[in-house]
Amino acid sequence: MKLPYQDRIGPQLLAAIIDLSQWLGIRPAWLLIIMFKESGLNPKAVNKYSGASGLIQFMPGTAKGLGTSVEHIRTLTGLQQMEWVRKYFTPYRGRMHSLWDTYFAVFYPAAIGKPAEHVLFAAGTKAYKWNAGMDMNKNGKVTVSDVKVWLMRYLPDEYDPCDCDCH
Repeated sequence: MKLPYQDRIGPQLLAAIIDLSQWLGIRPAWLLIIMFKESGLNPKAVNKYSGASGLIQFMPGTAKGLGTSVEHIRTLTGLQQMEWVRKYFTPYRGRMHSLWDTYFAVFYPAAIGKPAEHVLFAAGTKAYKWNAGMDMNKNGKVTVSDVKVWLMRYLPDEYDPCDCDCH
């Protein structure tokens, strides 16, 4: 079965993503979708506001905590970044049971497994300001449900997340 976005990367990176996904116990499609959403599968991607860099948009503090830097991440190919992606995801191994959990592991780990109504950000905070586009019902709160609806807009047409991971 063809994976979403696999035609945008080389066979070695695809193999590394599949290998890591199997080790993590998640579907390779989830990791590819997250990487596409975060960086367009561009290992050189940099967020102009936060400085987040690379395939999964490592934040500067996160990179430092892993023993590297975003400056170093930016010098690596996608295949070379997979070592750091593995290190990043290791604490979440066995906790990601859906596309949503996998996305939250990158975007906001405290939300993994939280109910739909759980509030991530509220109006008046810096985090809300940066993520206000995720407030799908414009009620001044970004909830787990909002993020799921927001992420659905970015899924490839051929991918149905409910075929395996709606809960």
